[in-house]
Amino acid sequence: MSGTPPGPATRTAPTPARALRRRLAFGAAIDSFGTGLMLTTSTIYFVSVVGFGARAVGLAMSAAGVFGLLGPVPVGRLADRYGLRPVYATALVLRGAGYAGYAFVTNFRVFLVATCLLRLIDQCTPGLLQSLVSGSASGPDRAHTMGLVRGVRNSALGTGMLVAALALAVRTRPAMMATLIADGLSFFVLAAVVASIRLAGAQPRAGEPAGGEPPRAAGERSPAPLRQPRFVALTACNGLLMLHDSVLFVLLPVWIVTRSGLPASTFSMLLVINTGLTVILQLLFRRTERIAANPGRALTVAAAFLVGSCAVFAVAGGLGAAGSLAVAAAAVVLLTAGENVHAVAGWQLSFDFAPADRRSEYLSVFNLGQGLQGIAGPALMTSAVLVLGPAGWLLLAAIFTASAAGCKLAARGRAPEPSPAREEAGYA
Repeated sequence: MSGTPPGPATRTAPTPARALRRRLAFGAAIDSFGTGLMLTTSTIYFVSVVGFGARAVGLAMSAAGVFGLLGPVPVGRLADRYGLRPVYATALVLRGAGYAGYAFVTNFRVFLVATCLLRLIDQCTPGLLQSLVSGSASGPDRAHTMGLVRGVRNSALGTGMLVAALALAVRTRPAMMATLIADGLSFFVLAAVVASIRLAGAQPRAGEPAGGEPPRAAGERSPAPLRQPRFVALTACNGLLMLHDSVLFVLLPVWIVTRSGLPASTFSMLLVINTGLTVILQLLFRRTERIAANPGRALTVAAAFLVGSCAVFAVAGGLGAAGSLAVAAAAVVLLTAGENVHAVAGWQLSFDFAPADRRSEYLSVFNLGQGLQGIAGPALMTSAVLVLGPAGWLLLAAIFTASAAGCKLAARGRAPEPSPAREEAGYA
């Protein structure tokens, strides 16, 4: 027999792009199904079954939101220093154990500490996932893979919420505890998927530059992300663009019940439109080369959709039930289109900025924008946009416009990673 005997190179061959997408899609589906179960039942479980009280649970979640900002940067550094896969898999195992144990918490102090620690780990994993994709794929495959994961997540999240409705209908303690335990088990599945992936190419070396940067001297590390003013500005502006999450999950339900005259159940229908359209758009974005080639232009398109959504929402009230429903549905369609284009463009910009030797740290910092939005967004939506009426929607439109312009300005002059799509489009 002839041939090359298997050696270390064979055992550590990188996971092919198609296989990577399948594995991550499977892991994301299981993970998000569990998250859908937990999001639907956890608050009701701790308020009405365990008996902590709505105000106490709300304060604990607010404290956890602030506490969660402390984790991503140091955990990103650990991933760059000790290896992405083991750090990410460990974080997922801790989340699994934490959420499974969450079901058995009956003391409020334990609940407060557990909620803060879980949010801390929760905030670390988006950047680690993005770094895993960045290290396992190249060029437009990165944005394509992230887009697929996003679409699968939305579908599985909705399915989990529907199944959780059965637990709410039964309303027994064992049924609701089961949803939290199932969520915990889902993280163990994703951890196994992460452990099975092999990163493309060699591990990042100190001094390896980001796309277009001059090579660094041997042993010299790239600057820390918080010492890069342009990257910090990009992170902040991208976080403001992510206010579309607060529009959908905070402002929209409150607007429905206080301003539109529509029944509260309308919110569920609009969420179905958002989820279904997100899945369709990710299929349409199957080839993301054009967005990857010019993410700045894509951000302009995203901002245009978001501004259009604000304009439609501004005129949706006072049209009668049928008119308000039709206009609100149109506004959600525009909002969903904007958030999906923004997601792909934002991923590409963060990939372009992150040097290989500090990739996880950079991407973890970039994802802090989501946490900051989660803290500031609800207050802005309920205290300003909702109160001001049409003027509030105009204010939000101005924020979206300025944020997209800020992202483009911060990214100007950044040399992206070469890819066939960029060469064909003239950007290489």
